[in-house]
Amino acid sequence: MEEIVIQVNANNVWDYLGEGFGDIAVYDSNVIESIGFSPPILMNAPSDKRRAIYPENYEYIERLIQFSSESRSLAFINLRGFSFPYKKIEVSVKVISLDKNVSILRWKVDIKLTFWTFFYIKQQYSKAIRKHYRTQFAELKYYLENDKQKRSSNVSDYNFMLLFDY
Repeated sequence: MEEIVIQVNANNVWDYLGEGFGDIAVYDSNVIESIGFSPPILMNAPSDKRRAIYPENYEYIERLIQFSSESRSLAFINLRGFSFPYKKIEVSVKVISLDKNVSILRWKVDIKLTFWTFFYIKQQYSKAIRKHYRTQFAELKYYLENDKQKRSSNVSDYNFMLLFDY
């Protein structure tokens, strides 16, 4: 479980993270384009899937598997995006209110790589996946705490994913 403190009201954080699930390009400077698509399967969800294009035309498709505006929590799985062998990547996220203008964004990344992946490589893949989501949530924090200004894109930070291409 990881978390960051965001100096913004929890409802405002949820507006971008939950209600804006399909459009992470609004706040993530590493995302070139994003869109939410398909009618929501989950009740009250903004969209069922999202597609994000990152540098080098990396395309990620993620699908909601749990969504609750009441508890400000969601979970999604990665359907496509990482170029190494994995069975499942599931991310659970919750926004918690500390006080009127402070919230905690807490997340957990559950990674199941294929059986045939060597131990050392499994560790490297897991680190890369966790870094991807840590970066994504840090981008949201920066955006919300800086008058909704995106960070200058730093593509070099994102090139770690390209190390794992086959």
